[in-house]
Amino acid sequence: MKRVFFIIFVTLLLLMGICSGQGVGSSAIKLTLVRSGGDLAIKIDNISDSYVRINKTLSMDPLIGVIHFVIKEKGREKELQSTINAEPLNEDSYLDLHPSSFYGGHFDLKLVEQMYGVVSPCYSLQVYYLDQNAKEFRAFDQKVSSLPMKICARKIQKSGSN
Repeated sequence: MKRVFFIIFVTLLLLMGICSGQGVGSSAIKLTLVRSGGDLAIKIDNISDSYVRINKTLSMDPLIGVIHFVIKEKGREKELQSTINAEPLNEDSYLDLHPSSFYGGHFDLKLVEQMYGVVSPCYSLQVYYLDQNAKEFRAFDQKVSSLPMKICARKIQKSGSN
């Protein structure tokens, strides 16, 4: 009887953890996108009960970057066409994010559009955090994605109008 009670108790604890987003296989951080005019804010929340070491540079550089944009135009994913040079990583590139705290940065939406060659007035945008150098710096090493966001940034100019 005690064994059955123990199994039920452990199962309930696991289910509570999974439902709260802290369960097996869940991430310690949450990524959120917020658009404000021509800026795109990316917020990284520590949703765990312990410190999480993250890369604070938030670079888009494909070699050392941790912020990766997924842009779909007319259903097709756009490839990154140009990059911004980033400084090499070191210990100062990382921070220990306290439980229930957040860190974030801003990106110029027009620059992101240029870097991906976006030409349509409307497209979807999603961001994911993945640090390829995490193991070297003992940091968070999982991929975390934001929810997709639909962007309609430009007005379509009708032919023949001024």
